[in-house]
Amino acid sequence: MESLSTFVQAATPGTLSATAAPSFRNASLEHASQGHELSQSARLGLALLASGVGAACSWRTRRRQPRQAGCHALPDEDAEKDLEELEAELEALEEAMQEDADRREGELLEKVDRTLSDAPAAQTSAVVTAKGATTRGPGRVVVCGTVGENGVAQLVFSQLKEQATAKEEPAWIDLAEASRLNFEELDERMQGSSALVFCPDAADASAESLAVAKEGLKAVIASSPDELTKAVLLSHVGAQEGKGGFNIGSFFGQSTGTAWSSLEDELTSTARKRSSNRPLRTLIVRVADPPEGAMEGSVRCLQADETSDGAVTSPRVAADALFQALSFDVNTDFAVIEEPGASVAPNWGEVLLPFVGPELWRARVQDVKKAAFFVQGWAEEFFGPGKSSARLGVKTPVMIQNSASGVKFKFKPIGTGNEALFDDLDEGGLEFLVEEPSNGDARLRVIRCDYGWKVTVKENSERALLEKFQKDWAEVGER
Repeated sequence: MESLSTFVQAATPGTLSATAAPSFRNASLEHASQGHELSQSARLGLALLASGVGAACSWRTRRRQPRQAGCHALPDEDAEKDLEELEAELEALEEAMQEDADRREGELLEKVDRTLSDAPAAQTSAVVTAKGATTRGPGRVVVCGTVGENGVAQLVFSQLKEQATAKEEPAWIDLAEASRLNFEELDERMQGSSALVFCPDAADASAESLAVAKEGLKAVIASSPDELTKAVLLSHVGAQEGKGGFNIGSFFGQSTGTAWSSLEDELTSTARKRSSNRPLRTLIVRVADPPEGAMEGSVRCLQADETSDGAVTSPRVAADALFQALSFDVNTDFAVIEEPGASVAPNWGEVLLPFVGPELWRARVQDVKKAAFFVQGWAEEFFGPGKSSARLGVKTPVMIQNSASGVKFKFKPIGTGNEALFDDLDEGGLEFLVEEPSNGDARLRVIRCDYGWKVTVKENSERALLEKFQKDWAEVGER
């Protein structure tokens, strides 16, 4: 500070020389770097240096000094006039510099505001209907069920019919008759359809009834048109429990009869045999036994292999679950049950949300923009172009692309170079989504995405990528 004061004094008009200018500049910069505000004199000194006025001051001073022998000094009034003109110029220069600084500050603030306004907006979750842009509707659906009043098949068929346009009128096939219908008749009923729904009678789990349903299922799938790409099966909770165990009856050649697991296996195995140009994606919705009478309860959706003691599923709830799963394009098997308690109408969008993708992880967030910036910056830092994912335990190469509300990772086949196009990749991936639902807390979710037909899920790479993120999020992430 002492050195700066010295040079500030030296910067007064008439005393700043060319040799002192660099020292003055350096002292001023050092003073500012220490967090001190420059005085008005110091700022004027810098202005003098920047504009060459310092030299003018020195020249003016020389003009005021007496000349050597043989020369006459300039009159005092001329010197005062020159000084006034120079001070006016300095004042104008300072005003211009201040105006330029104000302009630059304004431009910077505008840029910051523009950046924040362009930040990723919170996205409504993939199955929330509050804004009307997250459901695509079920399309034209073929319902395959058994004849009977107030059964699940009839209820879901009625819902589809109420919601359908003229081109999306649902079709009905009786499972008990399907195996006896010829190929042409089945094909005609299913023309223009995009999905099948199989609804065996959940209240009749006898081996005979399930065997009839299985034969009807096989006949319908064999006749399905190429444009039909989704098949939904209503099954029973615990359908696959006990499979693989030893059965003494089967050892002696005795048949155990058709079970719910047999229907599920028939559907999934038949779908896997479809060629790449005729994909058939399956969805299994498991329900519990229907209640014996009217009951009050809350609706829950669980992982497909989970259940709850004492749980039941009414035909109405089962039908609603099937309809909503079709409407929101749910792609992961689940179970729907009712548990005793207060009866509350389910928010199907939120209830089914974890089964779109499916969801692998979620966390609450306080600031959606900060969360979106964090996930995008994190992805670029560790997995951006030129970064090797293998060093972080993610054995499958990845490409990243920012989305409106986060970032998407896509896996690349090993050995694929930089020529791969992001939109063409179908080896699967993970998407990080920052969402702000209309009812509920803002959140960050990670979901599985972009797996092509018959592509094996890369669970190890998914796990390594997600564990890396969870660790970094816990340390520095916005929570």
